[in-house]
Amino acid sequence: FAEWYINYSNLLNPDFYNDYQIDKDILQWGIEGNHYYSPQTCCLIPSALNMVLANHNVERISESDLPVGVTDNGKGTRRSFSINISMYGESSYLGTFNDPMEAFSVYKFHKEKYIKEVADYYFNLNCILKDVYDALYRIEIKPFDNK
Repeated sequence: FAEWYINYSNLLNPDFYNDYQIDKDILQWGIEGNHYYSPQTCCLIPSALNMVLANHNVERISESDLPVGVTDNGKGTRRSFSINISMYGESSYLGTFNDPMEAFSVYKFHKEKYIKEVADYYFNLNCILKDVYDALYRIEIKPFDNK
């Protein structure tokens, strides 16, 4: 594995060498039970890219009955659901909706678009390889990924 790491890192932009992290999820996105670190399942990516994807790899403890990215604004007679998304280091409010799946649909659109923008940025800097770039473009955010 150490040999793989050295060979892999030599293919990437050396200006980011101290910022690369090992990721085992991107190349195997959506595959159940992917818990193995190996040259076949891993890649190196900049830490900022890893953070873009981190929200989908954690357990949703609170509000677990809601789709990812959706917040319940209250349980009254006029229940509403809002979404915020973190992009470029800032939280952006994307709206309030009457239906949680409608809110998720907007969240999904913006999250997937943002992942592609970040993929383009790092690919153009030679900080990710083509297979990682292609995998990032295939990522589909699902409403209940972590249930």
